Amino acid sequence: MTKEEAIEKVKFLCDNACNYYLGRENEIALYMVLEALQEPEAPTLTYDEKCIFLAAMGREKRICQELDEEPEIKAKPLVPIVDEIERKVKAVLWGENNG
Repeated sequence: MTKEEAIEKVKFLCDNACNYYLGRENEIALYMVLEALQEPEAPTLTYDEKCIFLAAMGREKRICQELDEEPEIKAKPLVPIVDEIERKVKAVLWGENNG
């Protein structure tokens, strides 16, 4: 069964839920399933795109390290921000949960 076919079947069940005794909780569950099925799939990156992303983040991290080491610059440390961006992107795009 394709995702589109599953959506159509769940839509049918939702539309006809009043014809059957499902109970309010099951009816709500059906609508939640329908919403979940209709959400767009998460984007994925190819191997080459991952390599480019990680290389770019590595360059940015090196630049931020240099800026963090400058004694005359009194700003919030940038390296932890880069680390957090990289962690979040990996979690979203690759399903990695690193904390």
